[in-house]
Amino acid sequence: LWEPPAFAALVRASADVGALERRWRQLKVTRVVHNHAAALYNRGLLAIHPWRARDLAVWAAFWRRHARVEAVADRVDGQEGGPYLYEIVPAAPRTVPPTLPGVEAAMAAVEDRQRRGDATGAAAIAREIDRIAGDFPEVRYFLAHIRAAGARGVDLEALERAEAGGLRDLALWGELAEGYAARGEPARALAMCERLERNDARVGTDLHRRVLWDLARAARGRRDAPEAERYLREGLRLAPRDGALWAELSEILDWLGRRGEAIEAARMAVECNPRHPGYRGTLGHMMRAS
Repeated sequence: LWEPPAFAALVRASADVGALERRWRQLKVTRVVHNHAAALYNRGLLAIHPWRARDLAVWAAFWRRHARVEAVADRVDGQEGGPYLYEIVPAAPRTVPPTLPGVEAAMAAVEDRQRRGDATGAAAIAREIDRIAGDFPEVRYFLAHIRAAGARGVDLEALERAEAGGLRDLALWGELAEGYAARGEPARALAMCERLERNDARVGTDLHRRVLWDLARAARGRRDAPEAERYLREGLRLAPRDGALWAELSEILDWLGRRGEAIEAARMAVECNPRHPGYRGTLGHMMRAS
């Protein structure tokens, strides 16, 4: 059977925050490790032991008062996550901790209602989570996605607030990168891509390539061919066998009047994807016209 978090029994047995503080002192626990990425992955199992609103409120109040980030993992990994080491201190920290251990079970309850088509029930649980623990960056990030259900995308400012609050999450950084690219802020988009690559190259490289593609297309829309070329060449550094990038570069080079280089780029597009009729047609047209 899946066991609830070790602290859950203490919370349920405590009448209020003061009682939980006394029980915690008796146990002399001074450190807590929370790997929120792993907890999110297992949130469906955590939901076997659901939170009551009262218990979650007691736990959130305790964590707010006493949890201080002591250390974080050197990197965040797509498979292993990136644990936080919290020190339990007597005095209240000045900032809200980035994560709230165990809240993932409450998140799973919202998602379960959504899967069952109970939008009203899901919204009610989400409002309760927001009321009790909406100031934790981990919770803010989750609620931003719940509010965006059915909308065009997650609010970029909500993502920025979660990141500024210390939440270290690959998906969050990826969404910020794409959001900044869409908002026309290439420097910030690429900085997020580079952060992703430093933490997990498997995740970061593919996203970096997609963001560079989007930036190149945006530059082309602005008729800024040199900028588009720069982004495409950077994308090809990451993905040298990407036929779409070579095909787009071919068009940009032809636009710049560099027909020889454009033909070579078109040839590379065909080499990467020889069955693509558009690539073969473009190469043939350029060679006949040269």
